[in-house]
Amino acid sequence: MDASFQHLARRQLSQALGPYVEASRTERPRDGWIAALRKAFDMTVRQFAARLGVTPSTVVRLEKREREDTISLGALRRAADALDCELIYAVVPRHAAVEAGDNLLDALIEARARDVATAELNRIAHTMALEDQAVSASDMQYQIVQRAAAIAETPRHLWEPDVVAPNRHDPVIRRTRPK
Repeated sequence: MDASFQHLARRQLSQALGPYVEASRTERPRDGWIAALRKAFDMTVRQFAARLGVTPSTVVRLEKREREDTISLGALRRAADALDCELIYAVVPRHAAVEAGDNLLDALIEARARDVATAELNRIAHTMALEDQAVSASDMQYQIVQRAAAIAETPRHLWEPDVVAPNRHDPVIRRTRPK
């Protein structure tokens, strides 16, 4: 896919995700959304079961599955319908990228590229320091910015299994494959 088309597609998807970013910061009620809404409507388990066309014990299990994160999207959608509500489903990037507005996904790629570039260049700088050829902090920062920009141009490589960065707080490690 053409790089400019990929950038445009990421920008459009970022804009579509924008309204969900704030919602992603909202904590789920302790008992789950289904139980919270049912109780807010002053609806009994029996009444909700009738609306869903199931037994009250099924409603209890459904609410328990939501609390335990084992509910299916289909079951959640049916429960929302029975509550006269809409299920909204989105996967939203976390961390600093959520502050990026329209460039949400590009910011995520840039942050990942910076992490990978920093890890790569830290290894090189360590070796150079051992050889008494240390690099200044400002030169190192410049190199990180340059390398991150180059890496971000082909983001497909950021997700290879040999590039590991579980989250922005962990170091990035490149695994070596056995020969």
